[in-house]
This record gives sequence, structure tokens and C-alpha cells, in this order.
Amino acid sequence: MDEPWHITAGSAYLRTGEYYLNPEHPPLVKLIAALAAPRSVFRFTGPASLHDKIEERDFVEDTMYAHNDADRIQSRVRPVMYVFNGLLLLLFAVSAFRVFGGMVSLGALLFVLIDPTVAAHWPVVMTDLPAGLLSVTCLLVCIEALRNWRWVNIVLLSIVLGLTLSVKHSGLIAFGFTGLLGLAALIWQFRGEKRVAVRRVSIFLLAFAGAVLILWTTYGFHYRESKQPVEKFNRSLTQKIADLRSPMWRAALGVVGRYRLLPRSYVWGLADIVRTGMEGRAHSDYAFGRLSFMERRPFLFPGYVAVTLPIPLMLLSALGCIIGFGPGKLKRDRLAVSALLLLAATLLLILARSGAGYAGVRHALTVFFPLAILAGFGVEFLANCPRRLAGWGALALALLGCFPALAVVRPWEYHNILVGGTSGAYRYFRNDSVDVGQRDKEIAESYHRKLEPHGEVPYLFYHVPQPDLTYRTVRAKVLSHPQGDDLPPVVISGTILMNSMFTTPLIWSLTDSTKSSDFSSLRDVQPTERMGNVLVFRGTYYLPAARAEALFSRADDLLAAPKPDLARAEATLKEALALRTNDFIGWMTLGNLYLLQSEREQAVAAFQKGRDSAPPSPVRLLFENQIRLVSTQPLNSVTPMRDPGIE
Repeated sequence: MDEPWHITAGSAYLRTGEYYLNPEHPPLVKLIAALAAPRSVFRFTGPASLHDKIEERDFVEDTMYAHNDADRIQSRVRPVMYVFNGLLLLLFAVSAFRVFGGMVSLGALLFVLIDPTVAAHWPVVMTDLPAGLLSVTCLLVCIEALRNWRWVNIVLLSIVLGLTLSVKHSGLIAFGFTGLLGLAALIWQFRGEKRVAVRRVSIFLLAFAGAVLILWTTYGFHYRESKQPVEKFNRSLTQKIADLRSPMWRAALGVVGRYRLLPRSYVWGLADIVRTGMEGRAHSDYAFGRLSFMERRPFLFPGYVAVTLPIPLMLLSALGCIIGFGPGKLKRDRLAVSALLLLAATLLLILARSGAGYAGVRHALTVFFPLAILAGFGVEFLANCPRRLAGWGALALALLGCFPALAVVRPWEYHNILVGGTSGAYRYFRNDSVDVGQRDKEIAESYHRKLEPHGEVPYLFYHVPQPDLTYRTVRAKVLSHPQGDDLPPVVISGTILMNSMFTTPLIWSLTDSTKSSDFSSLRDVQPTERMGNVLVFRGTYYLPAARAEALFSRADDLLAAPKPDLARAEATLKEALALRTNDFIGWMTLGNLYLLQSEREQAVAAFQKGRDSAPPSPVRLLFENQIRLVSTQPLNSVTPMRDPGIE
């Protein structure tokens, strides 16, 4: 579901030299993807203006599906991403070879080629796999540069660091970690030779300055995101920084922007990542069968890694960890392994303090590559085992044990037997790494083959944008942006196509004892058919949450119209809130509507309902602040509340 953003944005960057679309990510991956979509293949016309994330999403999806042949574009982009990620994988393997030798790098390469999570990311236009590969590669290159102080190693380090910064904002973690490690190693190594230490530290810092220069290169050395003096982001940079709860981050990003140390688009994206990923937006996590809301779960990401790795690869990594720190290893190898594990631990520690659980394992993808190198040590040990037959036999068994993982057609959905395997994991998890809207073609094929001949229109509870459905000539009743007055009833009869993740407890379950505010009536029902994580139900089901979702979406559309129908929006919101009384976002929207109508008492009452409906979290403080402002300030000076769950 992120690919339309990246491809459209990359095309805009290349053709217009403007960087206001999708500034959440640096340009590198988007520029690579756009090379496969020239003007003859991809038609692009810039938007007149954009207001917030939803309008930008509508624009890029409309561009991809209504004005272009999306399947043709995908068929061209996929090979380019295979080549790009393949080259980064080769760079990783070569860097591992230079530091640890041939057998370890071969074992690491085997690990990466077998692992389903890596395979899932390989062909898609997303930033997580390149960020993971480059983050570990820059540390490996740094280790080799510290061992062999040659200009070629310093230049290579600068290039890899620059690419790491240019692919994803989380590359800053590897950038900072590598810098601190390198400086500490140089100062310690030449503690008795001050002149040598100063010279080498200066050269080392010059490599990091070169990396920042490479980042500026990907933005065409443009500080502004547009060629006009006016901002063109979907939300202004000032507002974006003001959204942050941390005064330290607000001050730091303000300084970076004021002194033009980095491109404005990069600063905008960093502010977005800090708010969404670090501080956490109003989002619930359902993981390992437990529902939480804006809660720090320190072991969440190690758990994600544990349940998405094939068990044999996990055992190889465990064996390699023992071998890597064993008495037979050189000190320099033990130090290199320690540095890699410390990078992985640093990332996991940052994630443990973040609100990024919604992303699943993809935000922890960097961890897979130190594990791959550990597995390489395990492969080296088994291959060189004195009892050659036993060693090679154990290695063969480990590789054979990976066959179930290799057999998963959609490796994105893979989970190991610790959580019920690929077929049962959806009962315990809801995150981006379980499903990213990848089943639109199967949904279309099933509709045309089974439902369309009988004139049946299914209910669709799966993220397929309306332009995508139109592109594939699929008629469906959808929850988001329902067409016309085609809203689902409270009791639904017919065929339901549902993302399996929606059958898990939703955020509203935290404050609802009846469980009618989510899709609990489908939770224990055996689907009549299954297409990966698309569950097909046929029958009659009591689903008030489905109508509530559609009503809230309809109210948002009414309020976003050029001439909002406030009376109809109010009636729609009240009906939705009667079905889902604890929807704090719905109460927030109703409070905003009353604020627009200058109805102080009703606005305060709605915001109070929202505060009381929200689970314990920073969201309650947002409502408290709004209640105080609406109660004491002139209403025309009070800004409506912004959805705290929006990206």
C-alpha cells in the first residue's frame, strides 16, 4: 500500500525537481523506482494543493490507478528493485567477506537468501530492506577501514554512509553508531600518538561530511521542497515540528531548519518519524495475543524477530554466537561481532522506547543481518567440523528444515511454528508486516470468477483503494469512503472479504465490555474460504462495528467537502457514536463540528466524552488541553483538534 506513494513521489522528484510529496522518507529508493517509470509509462500531473496526509494518499492512489496502468508500472518496477536490493546484498556479502572471510560471508548470504522476511521486501518499493542492508554494511566497512587505513576504504565508508542516510531516516542510527564507534576506536588506538590521532580523526570526520553531501545530492542540493517560496507540504514544517511532544526534539529540529543544515524535506520527514515512530501516534498494538494502546512493550521487537525467523536459521545464529565468542576466534573477529551485536542491541533499545509497534518486524529488519553473520559462523563451524560427515549432515538438516519457509508463496505472511505458523499467526498479531494490502489482485480475480457472474456485490473490509477497485472493475461495498448511500447495515448478509487482522480485538475493545465495537462475531467463525490473509465469510452476521466504521468515514468525507454539510455530518456522527459509544476519535470529530458552529457547551461535552472514552494515554491530555481552551478562550481563536492517530 506504500508503493503508490514512493513511485509517484520519485517521478515527481525526477521530473519537477520538487520534493514535497512523501517527505516521510529520503529520496533514494523513490528515485531508483522512478527510473523504471519514464514519461512513456507513468503519467504525472502535480496536485494544485494538499491538505494533510489523507488528501496526499487520495492523490497518489488516484494518480497510480486512475491515470496509469498500475500493473504495467509494477511489472517494470519489480525488476529494478530486485537489481537494486540485489546489489546492496552483494555489497553486504563482500563487506562481510573482507571482515570475516569467505565461509562466514557465504553462510550469511545463505541466511539472507532463505529468510522469508528478507525475500518479502526484496522486490517491493519500500525502504526497510535497503536501510537494513546499508546500516550493517556501513559498520562492516568502518571495521575494515579501522583495520586497513587506506583511502579506498575511507571513500567507500563515506559512500555507504551517504546511501544509508539517503534511504531512510532510521539510517541516522547506524550513522551515529558508526561515528561514535570509529572515533572511540581511533582515539584508543592512537592514545599515545596525538598527531596521528588528530590526523586520522579529521579524515574520519571528513568521510562523514562526505556522507551528508551525498544526502544533499539526492535532493538535488535543494533546501526548499518546491521552486516557489510557498511551502507545498501537506502540512507545514512549523506545524509538523509543533506536533512533537518533546521540547528537545522541537528545539533541535528548529535549529536544523533555521540554519539550513539539512534539506527541509528531510527535516519534515524526521519530524514525522519522531512523532509517529518515536513518540507514538494514537495507535493500538495487538501482538502475542495482547492488545495495548500507546504502551511501551520492551520485548515486542525481539519477539517479532523470533516469530518471523525460520527455526533452523535461528539455531544456526545461536550456534554462531557461541562459536564467534569461542576461544578459537581471533580477538579482532570477536570485537567485530561485538560491534555488530551492539548495533542490533542499540536499534532494539530505541525501538523498545518507541511507538513503532504498528510496523511489525520491518522496522527491525537491520537485526537480521548481524544474525546472518552469526549464522555464517555456524555454517563455517559445521563445514569445517573434524567429524566432517556429522557437520555437513547437521548443515543439510538445517537447510532442509527451511523448506517450509521457502514454500510460502507470499513470504510477507510467514510466521514460524512458535505462533501457529503462517496459517494461524493472524490470530495473535496485527501489524504492517503481517499484511500490507498485497492481495488486491486475488480479490479481483475471485470477484470476477465467483461473484460477478451471479451479480453479487461483496462487503470488502480490506485495504484496497477505491481507484484500485475501479481499475480492476470490482464492485464492492467498502468501509472506507463508501460510495453514495451504500452503507452496510448492522446485520450483514452475503459475502464478506475481510483482512484477517480485523478479526483481532481492536482499540475500542479496551474500553468496551460488550465487544460489539469490533468484529468479534467473526473472530471464532471458520471462514468458508481463504486467500492468505483475506478471509471469506458467507452468511449472516451481527456487525455494528462495520456500519459504525462506514458512518465515521462518511462523516469525514462530508466535513472535507468544499461546502461541508454540517447538519448531515452531525446526524451521521451521532448515529455512528450510538453504535460505537467509546470511539474517542468520533467524539473528537463531533466536538470539532460543534466548535465550527460556535456551540461551546456541546463542544466541551463532546470533547469530555472523547477524553473519557480514550484509554489511559497522552491522548487524554490532548483532550484536556482542548477542553480548557474551548471553555476559556474565544471560540474563533481555538483550533480544531487534529486526529492523534493520523500518520
